[in-house]
Amino acid sequence: MKDIAEITSMIITRYGTIGIFLLMFCNGLLLTPSSDWIMCTAGFLSKMGFLNLLIVIIVGTGGNVLGTGVLYFISYIWGEKWIISLSKSIEKLLIKIRIRESFLRYTLIKDSHLKVLKDYYFARYGMWIVFIFRLVPTLRSVISIPAGIIKMPAHIFFIFTFSGCLLWVIMMTFIGWLLGIQKIELGNYSFIFFALVILLIIFWFNLFFRKRLEILSRKENF
Repeated sequence: MKDIAEITSMIITRYGTIGIFLLMFCNGLLLTPSSDWIMCTAGFLSKMGFLNLLIVIIVGTGGNVLGTGVLYFISYIWGEKWIISLSKSIEKLLIKIRIRESFLRYTLIKDSHLKVLKDYYFARYGMWIVFIFRLVPTLRSVISIPAGIIKMPAHIFFIFTFSGCLLWVIMMTFIGWLLGIQKIELGNYSFIFFALVILLIIFWFNLFFRKRLEILSRKENF
């Protein structure tokens, strides 16, 4: 994951807001695993004076919503079997060209996971699961697939997606901004404390849903 983080930082540093938009768009399509790193880096560079904070939030949110929207419509039109078949084909290709396992884990979806998301989470939480999962780091883009497969109404999907993506982008950008303040004001560790608190909450949120997803995916009936 270190290589991916370095590439992400290089793209944002070189191409600015255009790079952020493209990275977040690709993240919505499950092509980049680290939306948190993308926006934290953008927030840090904003505090350093290289980027405009408001524009960073706008392009980050816009790129992510657009990317997840494309994935939603692909799933809506072609359905579950085609998505699973495509995912397996991509996995084989990536393994052949020696893409790291950590990248595969965060960008590909298993059919067992898809079944749980589609048949359990949507049944239990309803349409709100789209908003909730936009705040779960490693699952936030995946939720577009079951939403498309069950043919969730597009306007509802985009309302929840935009709301969740906006909140997520603001949080991650804010963490990067706090780290930028700490760099400028050496010795002021209160900002680091606030950033760590937010990260711990997000980490727990992610751990809870991923663990639950793994447990349910091993069961035949839930």
